[in-house]
Amino acid sequence: MSKATSETVVEQKPFEQPGEYEDEITITFENDKKLYVSKTFLSHVSPVFKAMFQGNVVGTVSESLDMTDFSMEDFLEFLLCCYPRTMTSWTVS
Repeated sequence: MSKATSETVVEQKPFEQPGEYEDEITITFENDKKLYVSKTFLSHVSPVFKAMFQGNVVGTVSESLDMTDFSMEDFLEFLLCCYPRTMTSWTVS
């Protein structure tokens, strides 16, 4: 009888290294932890970020943002749920 198992496969650790995106924004969390995310990507996954980057929000950021409402781990989990290069693969053995 075959047994199906799943494992999460990440080709690389997205958002942890600067310089990957031309329209990159640095998001800084507590303890100076940082994520580096494409503004275009954020605009696609969040109407709040879309409004922010289109200039419809007072105090719009340019290249950096201090995130105080969420932990880095929680925000990274949100990003990975939406990120196309993070997937679950299934193997049958």
